Amino acid sequence: MQTSYFFANGNDLNAVSITRKAPWWYRGVCYMPLAPPEDLIERYSCGLIDESCYAQEYAERVLNTLDPFQVVKDLGLDAILLGDAPPGKFCHRRLVANWFEDTLGIKVQEYIEKPKTP
Repeated sequence: MQTSYFFANGNDLNAVSITRKAPWWYRGVCYMPLAPPEDLIERYSCGLIDESCYAQEYAERVLNTLDPFQVVKDLGLDAILLGDAPPGKFCHRRLVANWFEDTLGIKVQEYIEKPKTP
């Protein structure tokens, strides 16, 4: 399992959106149980809460309500979990990756693009 963002891996066959709203052009799988609640997204976007508060509330409202074994079963170990933000920017996909590592010992790394061959 890996994480990435739409503009790097939106067309990959193993891509799975874990966002509330995927880009208009995305036609892949969406896994709504991992999508953040709209009010949480809104409060963070407006600067009403910081990353730490977002992470705590996302864990309480989303991750703590799910069975990580079932989520992995639903997604498959070859899934690439897509979020909106590019690498290095705060995104809930890293919270999901940490959750898998903490609960199941599954290391979920950010997808690294393979060099293009001539």
